[in-house]
Amino acid sequence: MTTTLTSLPLEALSLICEYIAISHKPSIYAFSESTKSCHAASRSARFRRVRIRVKTRRGLDHDIREWYIILLRNSAFGCVQHLTIEGRLALFWEDGETASSLPAKLLDNLLTEYRHEDEFTRPGTFYDHILRGPFYHIGVQEDQDEDAWAPMAKLLAKLTGLRDLVYACERRFPERLFEVLQLQNPQCKLHIRAFDPPCLAKEETEGEDEEWVEDEDDGDEDEDEDDVVSKYEYALVTSPALSTVIVPVAHDDIYRCSNEEAARLMARGLAPNLKQVHVVDSGPGFKYRPINRDMFKQGLLSRKEVSQDIREKNLGLGELEGLSLDPGNLTRFDLWKETVDFSHLRSLQLWRVHLDTLEMATACDFRSLSTLVLGLFPRRRNPSQAHLSDQAAGAFIASLRPLESIHLTGPFFQESFSAVLSNHGSSLRKLSLYPTETSRIPPIDQFLITSTEIRQIRQQCPNVYDLRLQIERTLGDHKEQDIYRALGELPGLRHLSLQLEVWNAVDLGAMDKAALRQPCYAEHIFINIALDAELALEIFNLIASNSRIETLELMSGTEYLLAMKTTM
Repeated sequence: MTTTLTSLPLEALSLICEYIAISHKPSIYAFSESTKSCHAASRSARFRRVRIRVKTRRGLDHDIREWYIILLRNSAFGCVQHLTIEGRLALFWEDGETASSLPAKLLDNLLTEYRHEDEFTRPGTFYDHILRGPFYHIGVQEDQDEDAWAPMAKLLAKLTGLRDLVYACERRFPERLFEVLQLQNPQCKLHIRAFDPPCLAKEETEGEDEEWVEDEDDGDEDEDEDDVVSKYEYALVTSPALSTVIVPVAHDDIYRCSNEEAARLMARGLAPNLKQVHVVDSGPGFKYRPINRDMFKQGLLSRKEVSQDIREKNLGLGELEGLSLDPGNLTRFDLWKETVDFSHLRSLQLWRVHLDTLEMATACDFRSLSTLVLGLFPRRRNPSQAHLSDQAAGAFIASLRPLESIHLTGPFFQESFSAVLSNHGSSLRKLSLYPTETSRIPPIDQFLITSTEIRQIRQQCPNVYDLRLQIERTLGDHKEQDIYRALGELPGLRHLSLQLEVWNAVDLGAMDKAALRQPCYAEHIFINIALDAELALEIFNLIASNSRIETLELMSGTEYLLAMKTTM
């Protein structure tokens, strides 16, 4: 008897759907249209992840109604496991006068989905549109109308199988949604990508008691906002649901200068199930929009009550699984070393990290670490400082137990590269190398990924299936083609991402400004940056001729030029 899709049992079809959804998600929709049984079997895979883009209240209501109908029609409410809410609820845009003063396509353009965003390799791009705009630059005031989130709360209550809720909006997490999570989805993990915790009680010095001086007119109902904390905000920072937070820090801004202190308290156990903390500086001189906190009298805790509650919890060293510091300077690293037990960390990201931080990190215990991200950032942009930083990075990498994932960026050289391969090559599954990113080292001193380095990766990293490299385009000559052929020799490679460097098309040696004005320099750059479907297919064919590669992503240009992505 011939086996067909119609004859396979539902359990077998479900297994096929799981495989298809992992390898190529769009194919699952085509598979679901094959037969009625395939449609039923694919339901879980099709509705596992739902993303809702928030722009206006009217648009949010419409999108939620549509999702409600779709999920109801497919009996799929229980299939949704991962819900992402992103954007910003900008009610004022529904006002005709205000809307007419904005460009026609502003709403669409502001929330354009950047397909090349990746938390592992490009956190700046990943976080910036949430933490620092685009809405900030328009000067929008916060709107705390909880009624606007009522339809979302109703939908959330129906998602009984929800495991993860990712909230990536500028404004605070709505109280209505928090109440639903507590009552209807207590098992759901909450991940907030722009989290402004309230200013919590300062930690006391050992052996000291905190003195509280009350004013004679304590009965006056007027309380200074600095002396109280919103009950809801304190419930949120202490919630067992909270799993991941991205915390913006601005030491020159009175509204966010205490955020890191609060994040450290949360990491020490104030948020009992917190696993991932990302601390991101806004950069000097950036002024955040004031945060309105809805300080209603019936929803306030005194600073004394908060301090007492924190003291009673007897917080110790935190046991995070992931920590990301940007920048990873010595002062910040030392503070977090006293906050978190590094031996429990599985993921460590140090962005814009300096030499002294790397030296301190080498002496720390990272026995559980499996993922490392280093963004090297020498204090002085010159070759000698860059090489010292490279040596420190190499020593730190060599001090770690075998890792599964490494991302290395910034001005690094042979020492770091060799440390990655010799100490972690046999265990690596994901490797990302961007040697010239954020660097202005003269071309004669830059470390380049050539076919030689790729063949070293092949020899020492037999298990790598996800590889991300920055390579130099050289007008498609034999050197560039040899790079693509070498990539095709990697036996386990399935996913490849290439950032094509275009600036070094002409061998100029030291950066001579006169040479930069040569007509051929600009001409070669424009040749190198030209990337269309035909060229992408040629590159893919060169790599895939002797490879089982499944996806190829090509990025052309740098931050100053356009970025393109091609998935084969």
